[in-house]
Amino acid sequence: MNIHLRPYEAADHNFVLNSWLKSYRNSDFAKKIPNETYYKSHAILIASILDAGTTIIACDPEAHHVIYGYLCYTPNDTSPDHFHYCY
Repeated sequence: MNIHLRPYEAADHNFVLNSWLKSYRNSDFAKKIPNETYYKSHAILIASILDAGTTIIACDPEAHHVIYGYLCYTPNDTSPDHFHYCY
């Protein structure tokens, strides 16, 4: 399988937000939070991380809108990069 890596684009936002929220929902941390609180608060947190960090999209080389996965991280020149989420 060939995979193309590309930068995150505004058109990716809904997929990234939805998949991150749903996949993290069952984590040990998040499963203790009521749904309304989790989805509202965590959506704001994820949006701020996406704005401040770097996200690389793994997609179909022929159809860049078909997303296989992504990595969201904050690059750091003086220490290791900080990885926020990998899907």
